[in-house]
Amino acid sequence: MVVVVWAATALLGCPPPARTVEPEPTTEVVVAARPDAGRPVVSVVDAGPPEVAWVAGEPCPPESFGRVVLDDGGVEETPDGSFVFGLCAAVRSASGQALLDGRPAAGFKLEFKGANVRSEYEAVLPATGQYDVKVLRSNYDIFYYQPAGVFLNHEGQIDYGRLDLRDDQQRRLEGRTHTLAGAALFGGLPFTPTRTPYDTGLEVYGASRLGFAAAQRVATQSQAGSYELKLLEGQFAVFLNSPPSALYGTELRRYMVAPTQLQFDRDQALDMVIPTVTLEGEILLDGRPLPDRRAGTDFSLRYTIPGERDATVLTHHEGGYRTVTGLVPRGEYGVTLSFVGTPDKTYPAEISNVPLVGAIDLRTDRRLTASLGTESIEGSISIDGVPVQPKLNFNWNMFMYGFAGAANSDNFLEYQVPLDSASFNLRAFAGNYFTVLQISDEFADDLVTGWFVVDRFKQVQGPTTMPIDIKTGTYSGRVYIDGQPPPPGIPVGTFYFANRSPEYRNSFFMRRVVTAEDGQFRVRLPVGNYDVYFVIDRDVYPEYAAGWRLTATQLLIEQQGSVNDDINYNTVLVTGPIRVGGQLVRKLVGGEEVGLRLLRFDGRTYNWGFSGGGPNYRLRVPPGDYDVDFVINRGGVEGTAWGSAPLGPKLRAGSPNSAPLNQR
Repeated sequence: MVVVVWAATALLGCPPPARTVEPEPTTEVVVAARPDAGRPVVSVVDAGPPEVAWVAGEPCPPESFGRVVLDDGGVEETPDGSFVFGLCAAVRSASGQALLDGRPAAGFKLEFKGANVRSEYEAVLPATGQYDVKVLRSNYDIFYYQPAGVFLNHEGQIDYGRLDLRDDQQRRLEGRTHTLAGAALFGGLPFTPTRTPYDTGLEVYGASRLGFAAAQRVATQSQAGSYELKLLEGQFAVFLNSPPSALYGTELRRYMVAPTQLQFDRDQALDMVIPTVTLEGEILLDGRPLPDRRAGTDFSLRYTIPGERDATVLTHHEGGYRTVTGLVPRGEYGVTLSFVGTPDKTYPAEISNVPLVGAIDLRTDRRLTASLGTESIEGSISIDGVPVQPKLNFNWNMFMYGFAGAANSDNFLEYQVPLDSASFNLRAFAGNYFTVLQISDEFADDLVTGWFVVDRFKQVQGPTTMPIDIKTGTYSGRVYIDGQPPPPGIPVGTFYFANRSPEYRNSFFMRRVVTAEDGQFRVRLPVGNYDVYFVIDRDVYPEYAAGWRLTATQLLIEQQGSVNDDINYNTVLVTGPIRVGGQLVRKLVGGEEVGLRLLRFDGRTYNWGFSGGGPNYRLRVPPGDYDVDFVINRGGVEGTAWGSAPLGPKLRAGSPNSAPLNQR
């Protein structure tokens, strides 16, 4: 039996049904079976007529349904038991001339954005600057034009407002540039010219206005304490990014250099003369200098302006010295410490946002002294009471997140500890921590990989212990893909396990699924109560849409217990014609030219791709109702923007409600 889904609005692209129900623009449309299928009404779709719906779907040619003529001259009947659903996406033309400073632009990038739609396109333009690009049909809230040739590495988009591409549209696009130049001095010294990255990087931000760029980025190499670059005209604030190699060990991140909005409608001068003070300090960790663990700098001091969230100034320092010195732009700051090192058996490999001083006035030279003390954490790692075995060249990772409002709040510690023993003796700053251990099958055979919550509120107020005994059980069974075991010995998908138990909440694990010849699998899991998801591997099953398929809920894993549960991954076959702008999808790229994003009724998203070259597609999805977005991949359709837009009608691919959960 072949089930053919029809829409009275013809959005599905099927031939006229046995009976037609004239729809209201906002009502459901009855979908009937094809007369020769001998079936009653099988489904409904939510769609208005094409002239009302802002969707990309359009009627497929009636002759594109039914039999498929193959390249070798043979004929392929529509597969029995399949659903037929036309995937025909309409495109519209955006055309005109692209100009920069009154001359044809050499190239451009266009972006089209809306609530549920987005596409982009970039190309080199002919000498006339004329363009004609096809875009998935929709009404786009935002249309951006980014001309090429503003400056070497310039990024910035001119806002051209709404673009209604339910019909072809013409737009004359024009951008105007001006030169921004001036001094580039830090503490009275010229910036050190650098290219990787550039020493003078600007970000500008302003209010969005039609015909102007709201945000731009550009960078250049200064020369002898001066810079020169080009920007699109507009009204904006100016921020500077400079690497430590340009500023004598100091880094600037989005540092404001123009205190007021710059009205940039002509060539202008903007001197970036940044006065500095010298901060000297002594920063000790347990009475010793911060360690020197790697070549170059080991730690940074981060300076945050009061009221701001992110640091705009960083001074970078090499470990092993008691005294540190840095040049800091004048101002008032809070100062924190961040450290990046190497694996270590005692101290964190990475420290982030450890507060040194809440507020310091750096309008004059100052001295900062900080003596940081740590507390010991002793413990060991075992699996079901058995200590983990040493592993050469393997480091286990643990993460400790400081609680806001506590001592050393918002800091982050990452440990990378060589696994040369099951026991450990770590050191941490006093505070309260959410603590997570990264586990894998390096600890035990068949063990999942992921994040094991060790302690949701670990208090470190003095020497303490933290024994970690991971109690586990096994989860086993057989996997059947549409009734057949998968190919043995290769990954055919991935299990994801979300622990629902209150004491282990936020524990999350995964395991690649490799089965035996009969489909048998075995996974070792920490105890808990799990929701289990399976994501099929499209490299093995290219016809299948991949998404988070819920295969078990409240799966109770008890210590040294075993749960056996077969996974029946059943799907329905959906097939039919596939077209873009009425044309076949040609083979143009190495991967898949177009595809679908399918939002299932349970909120899960499935993704599928089609490799061009044929008139029809084959898609397998779990039974259910789906909202369908048509996707064009970059370069997938010649002369067409890549992106996605809703196709319009729902895909109603059978009902999952009558099947057990692990078969839906």
